[in-house]
Amino acid sequence: MTAVPTRDPADEAGDPTVPAGTNALVRGAHERAEQIPRVDDEQYARGAEIARGGMGRIVEARDRRLGRVVALKELLDLDVESMLRFEREALISAQLQHPAIVAVYEAGRWPSGEPFFAMKLVAGKPLDQVISIARTLDARLVLLPRIAAACDAIAYAHSQRIIHRDLKPGNILIGDFGETVVIDWGLAKDLDAVESPDSANRQPRRPSQKKLDSPKVTGASTLTVAGAVMGTPAYMAPEQARGEPVDARTDVFALGAMLYHLLAGVPPYMARTATDVIAAAALGRVIPLAEREKRAPRDLVAIVTRAMEPLPIDRYPDAGVLAEERRRFMTGRLVDAHRYTAAQRLGRFVKKHRGAVSVATIAIIGFIVGGTMALHRIVDAKDEAQHAERIASTRGNAGERLIDYMMTHVQHELTERMVLHVAQQNLLRLTADFQIENRRMENFFLQGVPQRVVIEFDHLRFSTSAINDCRRLAGNTQAAARTRTLQGTLESDYFHVESPMHCPRPGSKNGASKP
Repeated sequence: MTAVPTRDPADEAGDPTVPAGTNALVRGAHERAEQIPRVDDEQYARGAEIARGGMGRIVEARDRRLGRVVALKELLDLDVESMLRFEREALISAQLQHPAIVAVYEAGRWPSGEPFFAMKLVAGKPLDQVISIARTLDARLVLLPRIAAACDAIAYAHSQRIIHRDLKPGNILIGDFGETVVIDWGLAKDLDAVESPDSANRQPRRPSQKKLDSPKVTGASTLTVAGAVMGTPAYMAPEQARGEPVDARTDVFALGAMLYHLLAGVPPYMARTATDVIAAAALGRVIPLAEREKRAPRDLVAIVTRAMEPLPIDRYPDAGVLAEERRRFMTGRLVDAHRYTAAQRLGRFVKKHRGAVSVATIAIIGFIVGGTMALHRIVDAKDEAQHAERIASTRGNAGERLIDYMMTHVQHELTERMVLHVAQQNLLRLTADFQIENRRMENFFLQGVPQRVVIEFDHLRFSTSAINDCRRLAGNTQAAARTRTLQGTLESDYFHVESPMHCPRPGSKNGASKP
């Protein structure tokens, strides 16, 4: 490794092959490099190489001063652009203090001039390797908290006005002891930083042909491309693939793409070359997640769909809002990106408030059972009351009929008694008349006036018949019978004569009358 060479400004000014402003850029990079302290390489005992990227490599080392194992990231390509990017990565990584962002312990230069920084060593595997091991959706859903932790880390970075610009499962380390760490902030950008005129005018760096032709490159869509288009094509937002200005919503798209990969098992964009992937990303051609994985949770699919909207304005504004939406899903609450039916809302409410719903259900069942029993008792009491009312009504009607009958009977009895009384009065009157008539007839017989017997007899018969009729009207059958007997006796004993000459006198044995 060699230090960045410096050139005389006069020579640079006269060199037509050097772009305008390059001298100031080189001078600024050299000045900043000189400000980084030099560190004796004997303070670190180097170990094996852990990873290698487009700009640098990571090796395991042991800090002899503190006796701890660290990861050393060293810059391989010492051009100005790489040095600026390496410097930015070290500064941003050191500024971000979050459990899911790798901590920077030290930054400096080796005695030979190459920059490096020491950071926490996380033993584990990249998330893309872990996803490839999980063959089923259920096995991949277990990894959802890992992406959730990365989303929280990016939400913190967005709160600091810093965007990552190269989020992918390969930059999410899954530790052996449950750690989740977001690494490789080499393309990170401070949204509040003012770009220098030199940086605005410089041409993008093209990747060397050697790197593109390297046989070790097996996954073109998952490699980081530096230059006018910066990022990983398979997880790149359309505006980033087109080389347009980016913001926090670009990271939101990448987080949604990682969720897509987690649920579907494959990245959103699949092509044979990075150019083809970039072209597909620029057009936003993504196979809908619901078609690739029909068993994925619908509300989680809605979150991914909104995070990966082609237009930035339609996405979540930053990773913090996406993280809150993801928390709502993981805690069983309703997410804003999904439109729920009434049945789904009811099911979510029951799932969220299972204890309260269980108690309420038991209470409702008890209320229904108690209410049903009470209703049965009320109905039975009502039936009994109606039965008693019918009995009382029947008895009342019977009493009224009895009273009517008794009143009619009493009236009839009174009427009969009145008629009987009248008849008795008539009978007494007729009896008195009969006695008077009887005495008169006896006097007639004694006086020898038999010629009037027939006349009196007819009158007497009329009188006894009238008496009999009166008693019959009164209902006194015995009196009527006695009246007929008396009438017969009178007819046989006193009035059995054919002519006045044959009428016997009272007291005569042969019935002959004396002259």
